Amino acid sequence: MDASRFPRTRDGRVVAGAVCWVLTLVFFVGQVVAQVASTEPYSLTRDYVSELGVTACGPLSSGGYRAVICSPLHDVMNGAFVATGVFLALGAIGTWAAWPRRRLITWGLALLVLAGAGKVLVGLAPANLHPDLHGLGALLGIGGADLGMLLLGLALWNIRPWLGVSGAVLGVAGVIAFLFLMVVPLLGLGPGLTERVADEPVYVWLIAAGAAILLAPRAPV
Repeated sequence: MDASRFPRTRDGRVVAGAVCWVLTLVFFVGQVVAQVASTEPYSLTRDYVSELGVTACGPLSSGGYRAVICSPLHDVMNGAFVATGVFLALGAIGTWAAWPRRRLITWGLALLVLAGAGKVLVGLAPANLHPDLHGLGALLGIGGADLGMLLLGLALWNIRPWLGVSGAVLGVAGVIAFLFLMVVPLLGLGPGLTERVADEPVYVWLIAAGAAILLAPRAPV
């Protein structure tokens, strides 16, 4: 990423927001820790991320989907969902001043705040305890984040090319994967891999964007 195209502000809120985006790395750390502790076979292509946050051992079914789950460190995964959502939303709010004043960027950042709230809901409402709330959180957390990244990418396409192109491309891929997941989740790549294509690239992009803001040269006073 061309950090020189993202002049750093002296505003401490922007720096804090950028740090928050880098800290969304906790989403990946939580998955690894919970997956390693799983006492049932867990597949990255077949199984949903949310299964690592299910609070009871045994079979889980939803529509035509069936799985046997036992995630002893489900609290770690659910805590990672909540922390990721908080960092996502605070990052969007904190870095607001560092972005160009464009309508697409305003909408994009607002969608990321909404997505953060959705991610928090996913962690507070595990799939086996509150499936409807969990589904709503996933809808906001995944779909909202993909759309937010897509809008930011489109807005930055000509003024910060690498950040813009990568955001737009990953956003389009994420939206397509998310729609595919909603319509035919049991076909294609496998529900777990499809969900990961829809969900995880957003955080890679946000970590890179946060790092770009932190590493950029300071703007003239």
